[in-house]
Amino acid sequence: MKKSIIGILALAGCVSVVSCSDKKEVQEDMTVAKQQSLIERSVVDFTNMVPARDFEELRGFVFEVLGIANDMDMSGLFLVDSLNSSMKMVGDTVLTDTISAKIYEDLDYDCVLESDYVAFVETSLMLSNFTGHYTATDTMTWAYTKANDLQFIFKDSLDNVCVLKLARQGKEVKLSSPNKKTYLGGTGYKRNVKDDTVYYTRTLMSNIYEVSIPEKITVSLSRGKKDVVSATVKTKLSKLSDGFFDIATSKLGVETTFATNNGYKFSLSGDYEANKAVSSGLTLKKSDKNVFSLNLSANPEGIPAYELSGDFEFSDFKDSIYSCLDSMNAKKVYLSGNLMNEVKFVGSISDIQKYLELSDSVRKVVNSEVKTKAIVNELNKTLNAYICFDGADKKQAKLVFEPDCDVNYNGSYYEEMWSFKPVIVLADGTRTSIKEFFDTEQYQVAVIAITRMLNQYSRVIRTGSASRRRILLTAPARVID
Repeated sequence: MKKSIIGILALAGCVSVVSCSDKKEVQEDMTVAKQQSLIERSVVDFTNMVPARDFEELRGFVFEVLGIANDMDMSGLFLVDSLNSSMKMVGDTVLTDTISAKIYEDLDYDCVLESDYVAFVETSLMLSNFTGHYTATDTMTWAYTKANDLQFIFKDSLDNVCVLKLARQGKEVKLSSPNKKTYLGGTGYKRNVKDDTVYYTRTLMSNIYEVSIPEKITVSLSRGKKDVVSATVKTKLSKLSDGFFDIATSKLGVETTFATNNGYKFSLSGDYEANKAVSSGLTLKKSDKNVFSLNLSANPEGIPAYELSGDFEFSDFKDSIYSCLDSMNAKKVYLSGNLMNEVKFVGSISDIQKYLELSDSVRKVVNSEVKTKAIVNELNKTLNAYICFDGADKKQAKLVFEPDCDVNYNGSYYEEMWSFKPVIVLADGTRTSIKEFFDTEQYQVAVIAITRMLNQYSRVIRTGSASRRRILLTAPARVID
């Protein structure tokens, strides 16, 4: 058993050395075994491309910064120093006149109103919008300097100047967020002085908060004037309905990019244009080389009007969607994935509603071979899913549906029950089952490589080292001269 494991690991090492095969203008038809080998190769190449040791230094630095933040005195920092700049950034309409309640002025009544909810909302807005430069002092506190962005400045254990920075850039769009039927803390008391009777009341509010959404937000953590890790969020917001985002009419684009100083870049993007187009994608690159990518797009229609607001309730949103399911649909649904530029999966459905209707129809004609085959034939026309290898566009493995028959004995006679199942069709027309194509026994090297990678990442998170030795990197903050 030990020898077999060593042999598999040796094979994994051999596979990792193999680079992408030379692209051919005319790619040969591949057998199941050949395709399984290429899929396994791409997985092993992936694990070798993103080793856990690449993140040891980053993990140590981030944990050191967290330790510094924990040691610093944060009291009064948010609520005192940054209040004025926060109000300016968020907008006067947000933090001005947002608390209003009907106070009973009758001499026979006392009224007490707890507005914890409003305080929570205002504090949240403030924390996400305040500005200023905070520099570590010898008393383990932060010295405040007025600025247009947010920075925390300190020194690490090696006397490197480190900066945690948040900046807003570009044009800002005002997005309204109504808190309809909001109960301010849910507590209001009226007391009748004459008979000392206490009445419980709830004060109903309907406030509108206006938040500025910038075109770009950048968060970076640097050491010695060089970014160790950064995150950038770009937004495009348009076609609002009187300042509100309506999923039936509005348009939104978001792109978030995370980057590290050792060449990793992870991007997550999404574009939404109501009842026209929706798309999303994620990409992982290392030194500008594609490691992994996934893209999804569709053309939706029939989406009902619904304003996303501060009192958003998923149950209400779900009910709104369910009530319009008959008129909702998505056409040209497209999904693609790419691993190491070695394996590409592409799948598309021309009409989701038609696809679901045909799938449901098969269940209604289980006793008819002719009808089942006719429906499955139409079902295949809506689906186009296949796998390509080594950058070529040739469909080496295509996913299709085929009629399937089970024979059941009912005690007196045998009865045919028709349905359908997915199968893989190779370029030469050979068919194989999904179970056989993705049989884990054929991917043992890949399984071992993935398991080893996950174990190493787990050790990096827990100890700071991909190896089994334990490393702890924490240190107190250093004062900025």
